[in-house]
Amino acid sequence: MDPGSPTLYMNLNYPAGTTGGNGMTGPAGNCSKRDKACQAYNYGYNAAKDAYLYAASQGASGAVWWLDIETGNTWSKTTDLNARVIQGAIDYLRPNATVGIYSTRYQWGQIAGGFSPGLPTWIAGASNLSGAQNLCLNQLAWFAGGSPWLTQYPVNGFTADYACG
Repeated sequence: MDPGSPTLYMNLNYPAGTTGGNGMTGPAGNCSKRDKACQAYNYGYNAAKDAYLYAASQGASGAVWWLDIETGNTWSKTTDLNARVIQGAIDYLRPNATVGIYSTRYQWGQIAGGFSPGLPTWIAGASNLSGAQNLCLNQLAWFAGGSPWLTQYPVNGFTADYACG
């Protein structure tokens, strides 16, 4: 990835409350109310489609779409269902862009368990530039079966990113 090329970022979550119905139909078919795996996949796919089409309608495009996978969002207690949401989003975005995951190893494990899509990662959580550089090399911090492209750290009340590699 060219560090100067634009990328886009999408918050992702599990369907809940008023958004629950957004997974009833989609590429996995018309789901029954009991088929949570079908609903989860459709929800992720439809959420990515909505975000992609909205960005395009605003004239925004990027070679990379980052999926934000954090515990602050709503997720199922069942990691396999969360993985279906994530896979749905990946499957919609992949033909249009490179897809990456923004998270931490801990949060990824809590949300997606052992799901390993092998995508580039953007690792949050370093406390400074040196820590961000170390995350690029510390395979114990890696997650989702991918290697880090970026790491994030705070600077003067803002966040900064370090490009790995």
